[in-house]
Amino acid sequence: MALCIDVEFKGLSVSGAYVTVMQPMVTAEKNEISFGVWYRASQQSSEAFDAVTFTAPYSINGQNPFVQAYEYLKGQTSFQGCSDC
Repeated sequence: MALCIDVEFKGLSVSGAYVTVMQPMVTAEKNEISFGVWYRASQQSSEAFDAVTFTAPYSINGQNPFVQAYEYLKGQTSFQGCSDC
């Protein structure tokens, strides 16, 4: 699973950045997940050029935490225009 999106990073345009969710963790209350998001120049790139942490609502009766994290990202303004890779 991954998303592709055009982003700006430190004044540089990155076309088709490869975005992956890393290590989703469900809170003790089981109502939120925290997860990292890594931005890489391409699927073949081994190193991330940026990393961000998000917290999102979580449903224990929903799909797995990775799927819920990607769905959350797709709903964020900063991910408008993204596509599944």
